[in-house]
Amino acid sequence: MRNPLVIIGIIALLVGVGLSGCNENTEKNKFIGTWKEYDPTDGFTYEFFSNGTVKASRKDDIPLVGLQNQFYHTWELKDGKLVITLDEGLSSPLGYHFSYNDTFLTIAPSGTTEQNMTLIRQ
Repeated sequence: MRNPLVIIGIIALLVGVGLSGCNENTEKNKFIGTWKEYDPTDGFTYEFFSNGTVKASRKDDIPLVGLQNQFYHTWELKDGKLVITLDEGLSSPLGYHFSYNDTFLTIAPSGTTEQNMTLIRQ
């Protein structure tokens, strides 16, 4: 009687450990795709790729001399925060929240006076 309980306990433990990473992958998959700023003043579009790259681009009517309209960075989820690392190696954990069936993404800079940024899935 004791032997089957031990086997069932071991199987349950292995399944639990095996599934523990699924939630993070599901959460990461919510980001994958193209997002556009809700406030069109800056007009940035963000493309999150599954390889951990994010492309920020802005479409200008008149190109600005000496300024880029596309930027590539890296991103990851760490400790429940979105961490975007800039080319210069600067990174900051950002709070985030999905709403409206994961079609709206609100990003909240932590430790700053900057306002939240809302993105809409394209």
